[in-house]
Amino acid sequence: MIGRAILAVAVAAVVAGAAPAAAGIMPSVPGLVVDLPTRSGVTVRYAAFAPDQAPAAIAILFSGADGVINIPDTVKPDWPFGNFLVRIRENLRRRGFYVVVVDAPSDHKYGLGQYRLSEGHAEDIAAVIADVRRRAPGVPVWLIGTSMGSISAANGAARLHGVGAPDGLVLTSTVSRTDPSPRNAGLHLDIFDVDLSAVQVPTLVTYHRNDQCYSVGTGDGPRILARLEHAPRKEIMIFDGGLPPKSGPCDPFAAHGYFGIDDKVADAIADWILAAKH
Repeated sequence: MIGRAILAVAVAAVVAGAAPAAAGIMPSVPGLVVDLPTRSGVTVRYAAFAPDQAPAAIAILFSGADGVINIPDTVKPDWPFGNFLVRIRENLRRRGFYVVVVDAPSDHKYGLGQYRLSEGHAEDIAAVIADVRRRAPGVPVWLIGTSMGSISAANGAARLHGVGAPDGLVLTSTVSRTDPSPRNAGLHLDIFDVDLSAVQVPTLVTYHRNDQCYSVGTGDGPRILARLEHAPRKEIMIFDGGLPPKSGPCDPFAAHGYFGIDDKVADAIADWILAAKH
């Protein structure tokens, strides 16, 4: 049965007026680095961060831009990668999440591009889900993407069903418009290229009200929810506040990456996931 969508524009009240969070990354525990065979001859590297207690949920994170993280062989607590989701890994871990940061597969080490929409990419994601469920059994798995990474997460949720499917989906600062910049010439993909009607799990969509990235439109949120016609629970959260940008408008140290309100956004996402019923 299709659940009733809740448009939580007022979520800004949760963060508006609050003191900005520290701009630096909260140090985490060392990551477990796994090179996982997926498709024939292909591996996907991920870094996993286990909570101090029995996990309440699993969060599999997909970064934006070209999707290439270059996870090192040893992930130290102060691993400095700046992507928003990688920055909040410790926030989620402390809320009881088994956190997994996914790199690009070995056959797309120079960038994911249109591969984000493919069946092969969903196959990679399914392999990661299965491996992580083996390490942290019995808890729900959520795919969380940011910016272009939202396309990967949504593609996985749309294509995977049954025992190998995720239990939920979070889309943050989702790319919903064609990027006109020269760096992405010839690359035309956005969230509406995914068959969102095939998503059958709870889905949260978040934005920053002041996101100036030309590929993102906070006004596109209702269109996304409308396409998620089979998601049993769905909601939009819009945030305010933060620090002055220290990067371009489509980069992580700006409103696009919730710069300065990392902890508030992480807590809101965690609260929403942990309140979901499976």
